[in-house]
Amino acid sequence: MDGIIAVIPSLNPDEKLRRTVLSLTNAGFTDIILVNDGSGAEHLPFFEFAPIEGVSITVLRHEHNLGKGAAMKTAFAYIADNKADASVVVTLDGDGQHTAQDTLAVARHAEKTGSVTLGVRDFDKPGVPKRSRIGNKFTRGALRIFGVRVSDTQTGLRGFPAAFLPTLLKIEGERFEYETNMLLALSRLKYKFEEVPIDTVYIDENASTHYRAFQDSIRILRITAKFAAFAIVSILSAVLDNALFYVFSLILSTFLGKLTTAAAFVCARILSSVFNYLMNRKFVFNYEGSSAVSAGRYFLLAAAMLLVGNGFVNLVVLPLELTPGFATLAKIVIDMILFCASYIVQKKWVFKTSNRI
Repeated sequence: MDGIIAVIPSLNPDEKLRRTVLSLTNAGFTDIILVNDGSGAEHLPFFEFAPIEGVSITVLRHEHNLGKGAAMKTAFAYIADNKADASVVVTLDGDGQHTAQDTLAVARHAEKTGSVTLGVRDFDKPGVPKRSRIGNKFTRGALRIFGVRVSDTQTGLRGFPAAFLPTLLKIEGERFEYETNMLLALSRLKYKFEEVPIDTVYIDENASTHYRAFQDSIRILRITAKFAAFAIVSILSAVLDNALFYVFSLILSTFLGKLTTAAAFVCARILSSVFNYLMNRKFVFNYEGSSAVSAGRYFLLAAAMLLVGNGFVNLVVLPLELTPGFATLAKIVIDMILFCASYIVQKKWVFKTSNRI
C-alpha cells in the first residue's frame, strides 16, 4: 500500500468515522489523512486514535467550516507539499457509506490505469433514499449537456493519480459543488474517467450526510447557471443587435438607395457590444478586476468577432443582393456559431481573475 493515501473530509463526525478509519487500516491502508472541517468541540474525540504500528493517521483542521471542497483541497495541498512518494490519493466519506474493500478497489484501479476512478453506486437498487436518487439524476442530466457522462455524479469515493493534484487544486469550488466542478474541469481537459461498481450503503436513510438535495444541487449547478445567464444576456444582446441592424439597414437603404450591410453591421454591433460587456461583467462573471483591462480584452474580442461576422455577411449578402430581412437572418447564422467560442474566451481570458479552472 506504499504511496496510496486515503483522504477523509469530515464535519461533526461520530463513531462511524472511527470505524471507517479502523476498517481502512485492517484492509492494509497505512497512510490516512483526516480533515476536521470546523467540527464542534463535542466531536473532537472522534478524530483521536491510539498509535497503530506502521500506520500514519494525520489530522488537518479548519478553525471554521469551509466546506467539503475546501477540506479536500487542504488535504491535496498537504500531500503535494509533504508526500513526495504519493502515487494515488483516494477520497471517501467518513460516515460508513464506503467500505474498505471498495475503497481499496478504487485505489488499486486508479493505480493500475493512471486514470481518475469513480466508485459508482447503483441507484436503482431498493433502499436508496429518494433525495439521493433525485439529486444524482438531476446533476447527471445537467452534466450531460456539457458532455460529461458518468453514472454517479455525487460519489465521494474517487481515486486520483498523485500527478493530478496540481490540477485538482486549481478547480473552483469550496463546498459540494467542487466535486461536480471537478468532473467538468477534468472532462474539458480530456482526462479519462474510469468507473468501479461499489456497494450502496445508506445508514438511517443517509441522515448523517451534510448534502442538502435542493440547496447543494443549486450550488453544484452554479456553473450551469452561469452559462445560462451568459446565454440569456447573449440572447438579449442578439435581439438588440439584430433589431438595430435591421433598423440601420432600413435607414441606410432608404437614404442611399441600396443596402449597405457593413455600415449597418458596425453600428449595430458597437451599441449591442457595450450592452453585452456591461451585463456580462456585472451579472454573469461578477468580475471585480480592472475595468480597463477587461474592457480592452472584451472589445479586442468583439473586434475579431466583428471582422468574422462582417466578412461572412458580406460574402453571403452582397453577392445575393438580399433584402434587409434576409440579410438579418443570414447574420444570425454566424452569431450562433460564434456564441460558444465567445463564452469560452470571455471566461478564460476577458474576465479571468485567477489561475483556477
